[in-house]
Amino acid sequence: MIGIDGFAPEWIERFLAEGAMPNLDRIRRTGGVVPLVSSLPATTPVAWATIATGCHPSSHGIDGFLLHVPGQSFDSRVSGTYATRCRREPLWETAALWGKRAYVVKFPLAYPSDVATLRIDGAAGWGGIICLHQACASGVADTARCDPGATSCFTDLARDQDGKIWRAQLEIATLWGGAPVRLACTLHPDTQLVEIALPGVPDPIRLNPGEWSEPVELLACARIGEQRCAVRFKLIECTPGPDAPRVRLFHSPVHEMEAHSHPEALAQHHLSRAGPIEEETEPDLLLEGVIDFDTYLERCELNTKWLERICVSILDDDAWDLLMVHVHIVDWGHHVLHGAVDPRHPLHVPEERDAAIARLRAHYTLADDLVGAVTDRLEPTDDVVVLGDHGQDLHHTTIRLNELFAEHGWLAWSNDADTVIDWDRTRVHAAGNYLYLNVVGRDPAGILPPEACDAFSKDVCQVLRDLRDPRTGDAPALVVGPRHDFASLGVGGDTSGDIIFCLASGYQARNDRGALFQLTVPGREFTSGHDHFHPRDPRIETRMYAAGPHFARGALGDRHSIIDVNPTLCTVLGIEPAFECEGKPIEAILAASHPADDRTSHPEEVACL
Repeated sequence: MIGIDGFAPEWIERFLAEGAMPNLDRIRRTGGVVPLVSSLPATTPVAWATIATGCHPSSHGIDGFLLHVPGQSFDSRVSGTYATRCRREPLWETAALWGKRAYVVKFPLAYPSDVATLRIDGAAGWGGIICLHQACASGVADTARCDPGATSCFTDLARDQDGKIWRAQLEIATLWGGAPVRLACTLHPDTQLVEIALPGVPDPIRLNPGEWSEPVELLACARIGEQRCAVRFKLIECTPGPDAPRVRLFHSPVHEMEAHSHPEALAQHHLSRAGPIEEETEPDLLLEGVIDFDTYLERCELNTKWLERICVSILDDDAWDLLMVHVHIVDWGHHVLHGAVDPRHPLHVPEERDAAIARLRAHYTLADDLVGAVTDRLEPTDDVVVLGDHGQDLHHTTIRLNELFAEHGWLAWSNDADTVIDWDRTRVHAAGNYLYLNVVGRDPAGILPPEACDAFSKDVCQVLRDLRDPRTGDAPALVVGPRHDFASLGVGGDTSGDIIFCLASGYQARNDRGALFQLTVPGREFTSGHDHFHPRDPRIETRMYAAGPHFARGALGDRHSIIDVNPTLCTVLGIEPAFECEGKPIEAILAASHPADDRTSHPEEVACL
């Protein structure tokens, strides 16, 4: 099973028709296709937890990147990106309990599970998560900028005696309070060469502009002390200057080489073949203008090729039954480029559209390369499934609902410039797709009497329905109502808000301070979204492609929910889904007859007997 984050049907079909995804096209021609409705909200942790467990968010408990814990302060939300937060059994755990060999590679909500036969994971790579196994974040050291708080910088810059060579210290700040990584550098601006010396290594790294180093090992202060880590470098620029050379040197995250995957010995076997983990592809440095698009896309390629090598190592060396791998780069490509490819964006530049489409195509092609690397290693008796977690839609305008509530006197900030909410004067606030009421007796700083909740909720819903974009007169709120109205979409658990909303195409919500309505800027911020849109919008749907002896050739299934993926794959594995699974097998794409599987009893079933 290959999970492609943000896999959007409109663009899948376009790039398939253009021949840009030949490996997926081979699966489509020899297997079946099913449209999939995502979760609400349609975000990475929520949707992949739903796919993995076959349960709705109200059951598995992952309803956002950050989760509100009932009875605790609204300020103390916890991460919803870790396996320990999921309340239902994922597919790899079910498979392992049935005696199947289950391998999980960089799959959301798998870290820090130790149930799978093998889990390869660095605890990050998407959603702005600070990886617990990173010693240092990625960054660019620049001789023109020596900010004390920078992720990395050059210090002690000095000209050598001959006047042509400069020496400097590269200093990379650590994430966990330890001493920075310090490396001696020799700069040759006349020949555009930079040399980086590594402790204990006789030969320095030598880079010309545009060149990447191989992964190099060094010791760095990580979260649990000094650890053996790996890092890559790319020289972006090395040119002479009037007073000093201009050197810009990119470095990837300084990442631990051990202890991020389980079990350690098996993980190290495959990592020795694939190389140190290459997990970070987020486009923050691109949007900030620190790196160019080519460098960003090269990072995506490094990540995808590493995933390919890990998967090939597993498929070649191990007697696997289930392999699940996830790649995030398609989602990032949309976030970065959607405003440039969608003419509906008010700041769209038609002359730039073809180049932006080519760049988006490159993301889909890299994901297809991963599909090809996996399928090329499969036997005729093997099955393959490729699917997304959600689609994409344009995000041309940001709205800040907490600013709206402040205008109505329902929310108070601690001061005019602060993003901290004064809960003693706040009755409602927005977080994600949810609006939370601050209720007396339920919430630590509650001020809204329980008996007033129904009437107040109606007022809040009406204000959202009446809201209009001053630029267009459009209503940004598509649907809004109490959470019990959304039960059919699988939301409404104890961590979700009292009121749930979905926004119309083009609008996404944020919780920071700023203008109530604000246009997004293509190339400088996200211009696509999925989390605040309705999951049954065709643009937020995704697709599942499946081929192999257990799947019907040429099958086209009706629209299904992503909760149906888990029981479908359990059928293919010849096992029963977990008892709490809420989905049903997608019979339309399953072969009428297929090779028989030897079924053994689920351990819990044996215990019951």
